[in-house]
Amino acid sequence: MANKFPEGVKDELIRDIANLVTISDDGRATLTEEGIYSNHINLLYFILLSNKLDRSDCANKIRYKLKQKKLLFGRDVGKPLGMELIAVFADLKRRNEISYKNFQKTFYAAIDDLGKCLKRYSIVYPLNARFNERIEKYIDGKEFKIIDFNEFSSYFDVSRILRGEFGDELKTLVNEQYSFLVIEDVYAGNSEFAEYYCRNKAQTVLGLLIFSKYYQSISLAYSYAIRRYYQFYPPTPISTISLHNALIFESEKLFTTYPFDETAFEVQPAEGYGDLAIFYIALHLYDKMKGKIAEILSNALISYYKASIEKDLASSYLKYWVCIEFCMLKTIDDRESVMAATLAKLPLWRNQLGGLRKYDAYKAGLLANKRNDFVHELKTDVTQYDRFFAKTIAGDLIQYLLLNHEKFSDIDELRRHYRLISECEEELDLALKDVKQLQKADKPSLYDLLGKELS
Repeated sequence: MANKFPEGVKDELIRDIANLVTISDDGRATLTEEGIYSNHINLLYFILLSNKLDRSDCANKIRYKLKQKKLLFGRDVGKPLGMELIAVFADLKRRNEISYKNFQKTFYAAIDDLGKCLKRYSIVYPLNARFNERIEKYIDGKEFKIIDFNEFSSYFDVSRILRGEFGDELKTLVNEQYSFLVIEDVYAGNSEFAEYYCRNKAQTVLGLLIFSKYYQSISLAYSYAIRRYYQFYPPTPISTISLHNALIFESEKLFTTYPFDETAFEVQPAEGYGDLAIFYIALHLYDKMKGKIAEILSNALISYYKASIEKDLASSYLKYWVCIEFCMLKTIDDRESVMAATLAKLPLWRNQLGGLRKYDAYKAGLLANKRNDFVHELKTDVTQYDRFFAKTIAGDLIQYLLLNHEKFSDIDELRRHYRLISECEEELDLALKDVKQLQKADKPSLYDLLGKELS
């Protein structure tokens, strides 16, 4: 179905919003019911800004123009939702042309005024983490820094936070126990776009940090004794490093804050990150990736990050599964069972002597069953061992893509690689020979790379 919302319903929504806008004798537009207005605008954004719900040419032009002007609407950042549209609805009322199509035309014309001047923002994410050194690197072509409180507070004005103007919860995040992930010189039409531009980059960095620290930390989880131990181990996140708020600065002065996560705020102790050599190697390999493969791995790392900070075992397992789906290039038409069968045939299940780790390959092929039980039958009997196994598979795939991405010119070539492995044993043998050649060269694993870096 091209459009799930009938035109009559959309016209009625526009009329309801316009009726909440009052025009005074001097021509000023004000709201009568701000709460109802925000709820209506939220629905309007939901329809207009979704290419699945409104595929009309006009809506496509609006979405494209917003991106050109580096504007983003639909989130409450520092102002009541949709305040920038009051003038648009006032104009419709004055002309008595209150319909969804007329709203689209008027909004499209107004975008130029809304995005006339790009502003320079800096987005800062407080991190409950400690680092032994200052980090200054690039992610997806954009520089980021992770700095301590002293450097952060000397460069940015945080006096309003420390005075408690933004609440005690935010005040607890701005102290010497925390580090700060900083992305500067973000030029955007509004703060919403600036933070949106940075959030995936921040989550990708955290995904790489957690991957580099915890990837092989549960390597003993396959043994029977360890599995029994995990039955009694209380569910805890793999990592506690998390993003709570984005601090949005305009010209080094705090402009507003945006809650990164809608879950209940919980202050976690700072998590230590010591030797960063593996993180730097993983970041270097990631930074060499281009095009769609880089986008796929970024999405996988974001899912890996979200799974690693999730306390609930079933939710964590599902998010690691999503990470696996990204790495395996799963589409909406692919069946989970077919993808899992392909996963079981990948050249990941070979030990150092070249033998097949048959149990691991068999278990990987069953990952989809646990996922389907959770999603379709609401069975949540996911154990610590299940979660750790899914985490290990996700980590194996992330490493596989980091080390092998240069072999594939584009995403289609990687997809053909997966298909051939799943369909033909001879192709699997050839793929394994490729991996062995890779092991004889410079980069058998991130840990071997680390040894070379330190030697």
